[in-house]
Formats: sequence, C-alpha cells, structure tokens
Amino acid sequence: MNLLQKTNETQVEMPDDLLVTLMSVSYSSARGILAELTAGTDYSNILLPLVNPQDFKTILKTAEKQTEAK
Repeated sequence: MNLLQKTNETQVEMPDDLLVTLMSVSYSSARGILAELTAGTDYSNILLPLVNPQDFKTILKTAEKQTEAK
C-alpha cells in the first residue's frame, strides 16, 4: 500500500487526511513551543488559538479549487 505517489521530480501526492494530520501536529507543536519559549516574558499571554482540524481540510479544499482554476 503506497500512501505517497510521486507525481514528478519535485512533487508528491498524499492523501488529504494524512496532510491534515501532519498540519494539525505541526500547529499544535508550534503552540506548545511558543508557550514554552514565552513563559515568564511580556509575551506569555499571547497564544496561538485552538484550531479545529477540519479547518485545515477546508483550507486544503479551497487551495485545490484555486489550483484547478489556473
């Protein structure tokens, strides 16, 4: 079973659900790193908001439609 399909020398096709998962993990990690690095500073009360993972899927669908339109 191949999750990734090479489309050309520089691009890989992957399932949307895998991409959404990777984006969610990355965003959550960034939230944690930002909170850790700003703890005890003037910026400690500035946080990245919580994001519903389905919002990432919506962003992907919008980007796909824009790419197809070109």
